[in-house]
Amino acid sequence: MQRYFVEHYERTKELDEITIFDQDIIHHMRNVMRMAIDDKCILMIEQEPYQVKVLQLDKESICCRIISRIHEQTELTVDVTMAFGLSKGDKPELIIQKCTELGANAFIPLNSERTIVKLNHKKEKKRIDRYVKVASESSEQSYRHRIPTIHNVQSLSNFSLTDYDLVIVAYEETVKSNQSYTHLSQLRQQIQSSTSVLCITGPEGGFTSSEIDQLQQHDHVMTVGLGRRILRAETAPIYMMSVLSYMLEANDC
Repeated sequence: MQRYFVEHYERTKELDEITIFDQDIIHHMRNVMRMAIDDKCILMIEQEPYQVKVLQLDKESICCRIISRIHEQTELTVDVTMAFGLSKGDKPELIIQKCTELGANAFIPLNSERTIVKLNHKKEKKRIDRYVKVASESSEQSYRHRIPTIHNVQSLSNFSLTDYDLVIVAYEETVKSNQSYTHLSQLRQQIQSSTSVLCITGPEGGFTSSEIDQLQQHDHVMTVGLGRRILRAETAPIYMMSVLSYMLEANDC
C-alpha cells in the first residue's frame, strides 16, 4: 500500500480526519496513483503510521479519514549516523538510498584530504536537496517511520564526535598490512549497548594516516576492517550498515 510522509496538514480529531496540503503528495496521489474517493493509503504523521481512506480530492488539498493506527516497529533500536567521504557521480545517492533502507538515522557528507569532489555553495545545496529526496523516497519504499536527516557537507578536520556514544571508522590500511585487525562484527556488544553510533567511511583513496591519528585521539573511536578485500567508497557504507542492521535485529527473528 502506498505510503506518504506528510509535513503540512490539519487534523480534526473529532472526525478522525486529516487534510493534506503537501503539493508533491497531492500531485502523486491525483496524477500518478490516480486515487479516487474511498481509495486507501498510509500516511506517516510525525513518525506514526495511519491507514486512511480518501474522502475528497482537490488541487490544493486532499482530505482523508483515519481507519486505524498501524502498530509496527521498523526502526533500529540504536540511532546510526553514516558519515561518508564525498564521491564522484551518483555514488552518494546510492549510499543514501541503500543505507536508508537498512535503517540509518542520518547522513553526513564529508570533505577530507583525498576528496576529489569540490562543491561551491550552489552545487552543495543542489546536491543536498537531491539527497533529501532520495532519503524520502527510500523511507517510503522501505516502510520507515522517519526520513533520515541529511546534514550539510562537513570537513573531517573540524568534525565533532562528541554527540555519539561510539564512533566506528572503516580503515582499509588495516587489511593491506596483512596483520590481525578488529572486524566490525567484533564490536557487537558495544554497538548494542549504545544509544547513538557514528560510522565513518572515506572517499576514493581512503583516509590518510594523519586523519586516522586525529580521529584516534578520542577514546570512543574504534578503527575497524571490513574484511580481507578492499571495498569501493560506495560499497563500504552499505556493508557497514548491513552488518549493524543485522547485529541490532538478529534477535528479533
